[in-house]
Amino acid sequence: MKNQYKIILSLIAFAVVSCGAASADEKPAQREGRGGERRARLQEHMSSELGLTADQEAKIKAIRQEGRKSAEAIRDDTNLTREQKRERAANLRKANEAAVDAVLTPEQRTKAADMREKAGKKMKERCEKRGQDERAPGK
Repeated sequence: MKNQYKIILSLIAFAVVSCGAASADEKPAQREGRGGERRARLQEHMSSELGLTADQEAKIKAIRQEGRKSAEAIRDDTNLTREQKRERAANLRKANEAAVDAVLTPEQRTKAADMREKAGKKMKERCEKRGQDERAPGK
């Protein structure tokens, strides 16, 4: 009887561990899928709002792809403190923003700055609603 309980408990433990490992394997792919969809929607919105040409879209896409690679390298660097990672990520965002702005016309730059400002305000409001004011942009 005791052996049956041990076997059953072992099978349950194995099932729980197996399910946990399977779901852990799926999460990065799920996040990438949603992130890819979100990036595509944002790119489409930016393109339509700013009236980007195909050449501008291609250049901006390349800038953003390189930025994602750099951001991933910052996140994965175990030699950096959390504060150093935040600082480098902020500098990377500024550099990417400047690179995108260099691709835009003066009128598009003005409109893009307005769009960024509105998005920052929205994010700040959401953070304040959640009680996370210290993470809001500009603080």
